[in-house]
Amino acid sequence: MKPHYTSLLSIIMIRCLPLFVACVLTLGIFTPMTIYADVIVKDSIPRRSKNLTTGFNQNWSYLPQLDNSVLIENINKLSPKMIRYPGGTVVHSWDWKKGATSKIQLKDEIHPITDVKKLVDQTGVKMMIVLDVAYSTLTNQMQMLDSLHALGVAIDYIELGNELYSRDKKHNYPAIFPDGKAYVDTIAKWAPKLKAAYPKAKIAALLLSRTSEFPKVASWNPLVTNAVNKAKVAIDAYTYHIYIFSGDNYGNRIADFNLAKVPTPGKEIWITEYGNLNPSADANYLTELNKLADYVEANFDITLSHAIIGNRPEHRGKLDTSTHGRTFTPEGKLFLKRVGH
Repeated sequence: MKPHYTSLLSIIMIRCLPLFVACVLTLGIFTPMTIYADVIVKDSIPRRSKNLTTGFNQNWSYLPQLDNSVLIENINKLSPKMIRYPGGTVVHSWDWKKGATSKIQLKDEIHPITDVKKLVDQTGVKMMIVLDVAYSTLTNQMQMLDSLHALGVAIDYIELGNELYSRDKKHNYPAIFPDGKAYVDTIAKWAPKLKAAYPKAKIAALLLSRTSEFPKVASWNPLVTNAVNKAKVAIDAYTYHIYIFSGDNYGNRIADFNLAKVPTPGKEIWITEYGNLNPSADANYLTELNKLADYVEANFDITLSHAIIGNRPEHRGKLDTSTHGRTFTPEGKLFLKRVGH
């Protein structure tokens, strides 16, 4: 009787495949993230990291008043576990005592600090609290945290600023933080006092998710992580913002992110903003956004999509601006489907 060489070969290949994959990863031919990105592109298989917290970034200047019961019902349908306060860029002009930006615009909503507690009670979310380390003072921002704490809002997650690596001269970021080390020099003074007041809070510093030819931007990640490690700054996590840029696609964006990211052993990674900046009318807009959502939810600890609602349609909210959040946008319907609605 002749041996079944084909069957024998199949058995050997099956048994040796895990060892082959392990060797490939060890040699650095592919990274786990690259392999997973390929799976996402081809199959769009939704997977989730074990301790995932999902939710939304939200500019509170655009959030309709919380006495809108349909708005609250729709936010709850989206099933957020976390919402960001007071939002992204807005944090560096936010006056928490007024519940608005320092220069209130005509369409801006006013949200006193008590509204944070109201939203927590209405939705059960945790709050990602962003501090203004650029224009405010530690004393002022500690007063905000203390006020929230006194209202019964848990101080569990803190971000030290928003996108301060930007070359945005409008907000004067380059002058305030000319490089990553200057940023760490500031947060190194804030973090110990924040930890002393709120020892259970997790604190995050900012990293950049894209490559760049500009010196400040290109050097930001290594300068920040090296300075944090050298000064032993008491942070628990790093944040990235991942947007598919206009004219780009999911695959290129993740490839660029893999080039920009740096090793941060022992630290959580929070994606506190992500989205698709291509026109929402594009045929592949929702497909590409869905791939990105699959990717971040599979690989990181906290993922906050931008945004619940804007103050105009191009802000790409999940809820319709024109109805004050009473109806869902196509993007909102995608995220309803993602949470099983």
